[in-house]
Amino acid sequence: MSVHNGLAANVVPPNGFHFIQQLKNGKTHKIEGANSWAELEHQVLRFRLEQISLVDPERADPDHVAQDIRDYVCANFPTSCVDRSFQVVGSSTLGQSYAQDTGGDPSDNTFRKFIPLIQRIAEWLGNLGQEPKPFTTPAEADKRANTCTTCAYNVRWETTCGPCVQNVKMETVRILGTRKTRHDDNLRGCRRIGWYNRIAVWLDTDKMADQSLPDKCWHKA
Repeated sequence: MSVHNGLAANVVPPNGFHFIQQLKNGKTHKIEGANSWAELEHQVLRFRLEQISLVDPERADPDHVAQDIRDYVCANFPTSCVDRSFQVVGSSTLGQSYAQDTGGDPSDNTFRKFIPLIQRIAEWLGNLGQEPKPFTTPAEADKRANTCTTCAYNVRWETTCGPCVQNVKMETVRILGTRKTRHDDNLRGCRRIGWYNRIAVWLDTDKMADQSLPDKCWHKA
């Protein structure tokens, strides 16, 4: 029997390969139309990234998606469930396929194994919430931005997921409004921290006591 992340790959449950996504407002959203468990995992992950404000951002990653689908299927369609105790920890095919993104290094847990930078940024944005943020001064933001542009961790975050990229851009406008620095064109994502530098340089946040950050990092305590 062919098995995918604890589920029988060739056993189609009633109503096809689908998943009921719980939303923060108490409602649910049915994700369907996939032709396999692997395809369904991609659909669920894409939905969570695109609708990050509606779901738990902590579960918008490949491993949690695979586990949530497995738990849902085993609870509702036991004939499709092969192994209820199967654990997807940095080994799912979904995670490996996303590891190709510049935001994740599969050999280094420091960068959150198999999780692309765009997804980490989406989670970060989700955790920021909808409340107005305290900003630093334009002079300080410009100084920080200049530091980021020369940092090796300042890397491309965009992927081929158009809606995912658009979501980050829309959140950037929502949070920053018309705020700009002289270095915006060269501000990318921070592969070390997992945020979008263009937004982060403006936020009045506490520094991190993390010795693994570069010595010149403005966010290092």
